[in-house]
Amino acid sequence: MSKTWIILILFLASSASANLMVPSVSLNDNGSYSISVTQVNNSDFKGEPSYNIEVQTSNSRVNPGDNYSMKIFISGVGDAQFGKMRVNIPHYIVKDKYVILKTLSFDISSLIFNNTIRSHKPSYLQIRPQEPEFDLNIANIYFNLRDIKAFLNFGEIITNEGEAPYTINFTISPKAPPGDHDIYLTLFYKSGDKWYTSSQVVSMHINEWYEMIWMQWFVILSIISAIFLQVISLLQDYVNSKKKS
Repeated sequence: MSKTWIILILFLASSASANLMVPSVSLNDNGSYSISVTQVNNSDFKGEPSYNIEVQTSNSRVNPGDNYSMKIFISGVGDAQFGKMRVNIPHYIVKDKYVILKTLSFDISSLIFNNTIRSHKPSYLQIRPQEPEFDLNIANIYFNLRDIKAFLNFGEIITNEGEAPYTINFTISPKAPPGDHDIYLTLFYKSGDKWYTSSQVVSMHINEWYEMIWMQWFVILSIISAIFLQVISLLQDYVNSKKKS
């Protein structure tokens, strides 16, 4: 039996079992292959926690008046009882001084059966206006393993509807100063008597007037027009010189 078939059979066996079977292949000195299998279960994801914040943004360069969106995930493994996230968005870049926070909430009893996820759909989606600088309580569900076969916890998922665990939307203020701006996110989480922290800085550039798309097109069209007029002028000079000769 070929090595490819052996690995495929091991993969199918892991898919049918409650635990994850991870095959590994190593090359021996004589040119042959050795195949070993490691069984991974929930206990392998326990222990000292290690989590970080991951952010997806709609655009890193924006204009005043643009809509801006941040999808926030909590990624990692280990035991964590609960946590909080500090979000610090410069208030002067936010129109009307409020952002819209969307939070997924999960009901474990309705989502999981026999340690297997039954639905990617959250129990409900909470939407509320929020000041640009706020603290967000993180329930322990976001640190729990969602599906061992996918190596994902609840803080890492994105639903079938495209929703992230946390989403922040706001409009760039028309009065926002152009240039580079930073949004700070800090995650604090607790395991036993020890606190851990992880931070993420999201950079954004608000365009100057000359960096905006319409201005760039205006400059390009002006250059093309200038070249065209210069060509016409040269042709007229050439025609006039021919007439004189």
